[in-house]
Amino acid sequence: YGSGAEDQMLGRPEIVTTLAAAARSGRISYNWEPPGDQRRARVRTAFLLLQCLESSMPAGGMITVAEIEGGWQITAEADRLIVDTALWDSLTNPRIRVEIGPAQVHFALLAEDLARTKSRLSLRIEETEIVARF
Repeated sequence: YGSGAEDQMLGRPEIVTTLAAAARSGRISYNWEPPGDQRRARVRTAFLLLQCLESSMPAGGMITVAEIEGGWQITAEADRLIVDTALWDSLTNPRIRVEIGPAQVHFALLAEDLARTKSRLSLRIEETEIVARF
């Protein structure tokens, strides 16, 4: 992900190409709806969140990224989700501390990214769907 200027932009073709490469495994499909170029910082947050969602979708599924009301909404849909409630709770409440292993490092990186960008994450977790907004 690296660092970049907060005002640096990423083109939609680059974003979509990256997601298409990630989808080649066939386990998870991605639908990137935001049109045009996007701020790199926002895309970094979205991609870290995608990794967190992917880890809750062991059998695969569909992830859709959309712009909603001045923010972004990312929806993961799967027949089966495995949700580590403590990890997800730590993203919405920075005071919650959880043990992070190598397989969950993306949760720690997302928490740092949300704090750095002063973004708040809201979640709705259901049996077959996770909806995250920031």
